[in-house]
Amino acid sequence: MQLRELRLTGRGVPDARMTFNPGGNVISGDSDTGKSYLLRCIDYVFGAEAMTKVITEAEPYERVLIELQNDAGQFLTLVRSLAGGNIAIHHCVYRELKLGRSGGEVRQGWRVI
Repeated sequence: MQLRELRLTGRGVPDARMTFNPGGNVISGDSDTGKSYLLRCIDYVFGAEAMTKVITEAEPYERVLIELQNDAGQFLTLVRSLAGGNIAIHHCVYRELKLGRSGGEVRQGWRVI
């Protein structure tokens, strides 16, 4: 599995997103530009109990999403509310999601946790 995209979504604000290319990716930047926050978002979507880093720029956002792709070209999108709760697992790319509906799918060994 490779990470393809990380996205923050919220009502009334444009999505904040970072895309990743196949293979290795380097994240670099000056201090206080969001590199550590990006890593905390990934950790949080994969099941960390709480978002361990909070930044004021992220206050209007409600969800964090991670889009993954396997070698066969299949996608998983993991979605979690920044307020906490379960991780929804969707077997599609982000643009195919209808985030108004709750929950995720349970298939092929993946489960909502």
